[in-house]
Amino acid sequence: MQNQAYIKQLQEDHKTLKKGFIQLHEKYAESTARVAALDKELDGCRKELNGCHDDCQQLRDRAVVTNYVDHALRKVCFPHYLWIYFLTCLQEVMDEVCEKLKCMICLDVYALPYSLDCRHVWCGPCLIEWFTSQGNTNCPGCRAESIGQPQRDFVLSGILSMVYEAQGRNAPTNLSENFDPSLFAKIYAEKEERERYDVQDELSRL
Repeated sequence: MQNQAYIKQLQEDHKTLKKGFIQLHEKYAESTARVAALDKELDGCRKELNGCHDDCQQLRDRAVVTNYVDHALRKVCFPHYLWIYFLTCLQEVMDEVCEKLKCMICLDVYALPYSLDCRHVWCGPCLIEWFTSQGNTNCPGCRAESIGQPQRDFVLSGILSMVYEAQGRNAPTNLSENFDPSLFAKIYAEKEERERYDVQDELSRL
């Protein structure tokens, strides 16, 4: 029941994040169109200012010219800078999301995320290396023994795919290229064999 509730919660989070990323994409498209329109408007203002240059030279009060130019530039540039600020904030949000999706072993964004019995999530290749070096199947985080083999977290994998798509980059392949999931079965089989041997050894001593 707990696993079902956990999966259901992950699915709800997945839907929420997906909706959020769609909205961010839409706002980004609107921002791009607005910036293009502002650039076009700025070009028009430049042409207008160039056309008025000869007339402005004849004005006695240079303060009038200065105020006119300042007003025109503020009118065009201020909204432009606002959209730049919005895009900067959007990038900060994406960076924060990526920070929360990091494996605490390799300190990078999850590559092929796998979850243990304790619900902690790690990169599949990192778990293989950890189990092999430690000689057991304890969780790298809470040290709880993992009885069942790690399971691929497809919900989190979907979220990661959306993050990479929103950032316009591909998922990292340096860890996943040589990853063999069948190594989990081998590690757990060796663990069971060791435990069986330990039991038999203990019985023989009685």
